[in-house]
Amino acid sequence: MKYLVAITISLFVCASAHAERFRHITGKISSRAETLTCTSTVDVATLRNVLYKNENVHGSRGRTFLDQDRRLGGTSRLKVAGLNGNVFSCFGLYACDRPFGCRYYQAMCRDTLSNRQFISRARANGGDYVLVGRGNGACYKVKASAARYGSVRK
Repeated sequence: MKYLVAITISLFVCASAHAERFRHITGKISSRAETLTCTSTVDVATLRNVLYKNENVHGSRGRTFLDQDRRLGGTSRLKVAGLNGNVFSCFGLYACDRPFGCRYYQAMCRDTLSNRQFISRARANGGDYVLVGRGNGACYKVKASAARYGSVRK
């Protein structure tokens, strides 16, 4: 009997996880639309020590946003929105340490969008650029289709 209960619970957990993953893949939008409000916007290409990469080659954590100077204060989650302010993606904090600064990854906030879907959503929400920010305050503009955008010190 206890095996039957364990199997039932396992199947329920797996089905729930699969449903959650499938919801992200199909792009079903939650009933609560999120927006990103920017008090200022700075293009990452004009800054030193901020970098966007469309993949994390060494750690398999997906898209990456590196903030070496901790401009965003080490917040736990960054929102990614189109130029119209509609949030469609995110970066989750991996770590803030020396000498790397704050490292944010797509996988840390359970974002499952492929790069192709990410670019498509950016274009559907205002163009080839996206805004990255905490929710309100300063935002950083990044070219969605770029493999690398910005720069960091080595």
